[in-house]
Amino acid sequence: MLLSTARAPAPATVASYMRRWKQWAVFAEFHQIDDLPADPSHVAAFALARVDSGVSVATIEANLSAIRWIHRRTTDVREVSAEARHLL
Repeated sequence: MLLSTARAPAPATVASYMRRWKQWAVFAEFHQIDDLPADPSHVAAFALARVDSGVSVATIEANLSAIRWIHRRTTDVREVSAEARHLL
C-alpha cells in the first residue's frame, strides 16, 4: 500500500535505497527475522552490526533511510507500533 503521494525520488536515489534495502534483507534472512515490517530492535541490531564491521556513520544513516523509505511505502501505518513509528 502506498502511503505517500509525495514526489518520487530520483532514479539513482531509488537504486541506492534498493541496494541498501538488500543489505538489510540479507541480514534479516541470515538472522531469521522479518524484514518487513521490521522490529525496531532488529533494525538497531543491524545498525550495530554495521558499526562493528567498520561502516561509516553516513553509510549507516543511508541504510536506515532506505529501511524507512521502504516501510513508508509498503507498510500499513495502522499495523506499526508506536515505537516503530518513532524509529521510522
